[in-house]
Amino acid sequence: MIIPSQPQSQQLVLDLSGPEGNAFVILGHAKKLARVCGLDPAPILEDMMSSDYTHLIRTFDRHFGHCVTLIEPPGGLG
Repeated sequence: MIIPSQPQSQQLVLDLSGPEGNAFVILGHAKKLARVCGLDPAPILEDMMSSDYTHLIRTFDRHFGHCVTLIEPPGGLG
């Protein structure tokens, strides 16, 4: 098998300061990633929506931080 000398990263990168930082976009990614990982998305989404935006992002990162890089907006999350 031939592979490139520097394999491309499979890590998803989301810039929270742009359109990718929209809560509904993040929820959509969470639903899709949960299914790909064989998880039930319902409890994860419920937890993400149970509080404010910062909680949504922290919960997403807790569950999917191993495969998604989140770029904080200038000034942080709040």
